[in-house]
Amino acid sequence: MLDVGCLMLATMTPELQKQHEDMVAYEMIQNLKEIYEGQAPQERYETSKALFQCKMSEGSPVRAHVIKMMGYIQTLEKLGFALNDELAIDVVLQSLPDSFSQFIMNFNMNEIEKTLPQLLGMLRTVEGSMKKGGSKSVLMVHEVKGKGKRKKVAKSKGNGKTKPKGKEALKPKGGVSKDGKCFHCGKTGHWKRNCPIYLEDVKKAKAGLHTRRTLAKGDVDLRVGNGARVAALAARGGYQYFITFTDDFSRYGYIYLMHHKSEALEKFKEFKNEVHNQHGNSYKALRSDRGGEYLSQDFDELLKECGIVSQLTPPGTPQWNGVSERRNRTLLDMVRSMMSHTDLPTSFWGYALETTALTLNHVPSKSVQKTATSV
Repeated sequence: MLDVGCLMLATMTPELQKQHEDMVAYEMIQNLKEIYEGQAPQERYETSKALFQCKMSEGSPVRAHVIKMMGYIQTLEKLGFALNDELAIDVVLQSLPDSFSQFIMNFNMNEIEKTLPQLLGMLRTVEGSMKKGGSKSVLMVHEVKGKGKRKKVAKSKGNGKTKPKGKEALKPKGGVSKDGKCFHCGKTGHWKRNCPIYLEDVKKAKAGLHTRRTLAKGDVDLRVGNGARVAALAARGGYQYFITFTDDFSRYGYIYLMHHKSEALEKFKEFKNEVHNQHGNSYKALRSDRGGEYLSQDFDELLKECGIVSQLTPPGTPQWNGVSERRNRTLLDMVRSMMSHTDLPTSFWGYALETTALTLNHVPSKSVQKTATSV
């Protein structure tokens, strides 16, 4: 009867034979496990590292690259760490250069189920069409329902003209037809965007924004800022809102802190008395952004009693009240900057807001060359 140990020794290298010639078969198996089991994790690490870092350079043959990666995948399978077909294909596709990006997109969109050898055949077909076309090639993969087969159509990107599809086919060609009718004036031969009457109306509407600079000295055209809440934390004194009044001629601004938005009427009365007693000016108009605090019955009656015209901007048009909008933004930006450079509590934002208003009144602007206090 042939000894099993002799057969095992016959299959070993000379170095291993010298180590195991005095051992029986069981001792040989245990010793071989101790020698080679420790090498398996290191070999698995090196193989997986080479697999995931393997990248194909632009212009190199795809066949050699894919075969090399298939070798790594087979080595991992022998070590007991087999990759399923979907993951193996994803790893191979991720290693391809940018010239195969269109093929990868079509492959994933059509959810094609292929093995690695079949994927290699498809990639070689794409590579051949790219070399013949001299430009980037797109492999369009279509699934044929009912027959279980996929149809591959090679399509190259070029300057060839294609027929428009979908909404592009519905776009009109050329200029305005003779029967084209303008929706603004009702005349034929042009569209609304080219209508001279419509363009003139738009020009006049835009010019109306600049008529405010025609005020004479002493005539006050007032602009009211929206009483926005600037912080979740109340300021010293329990203030949570502020309201601004800006003289459109001198751009001199007044600011008042409020506990609630309902105090807008009282603050306006306070502002009216202060300006009348200190400067003796009269008001011509009050422009606001249709805020609810300016549309109350009491506010409207006060304006009528004082002979002040209420100018309400259209909804969703903050540019019609741009002076106050820019003033509020500038005030809040300055307050944030001041509070970020101090160690004071956030509740001091009220004092910072009053300081910024005083600062803006003592500096010139682009619209008014002099300072607001001197005008």
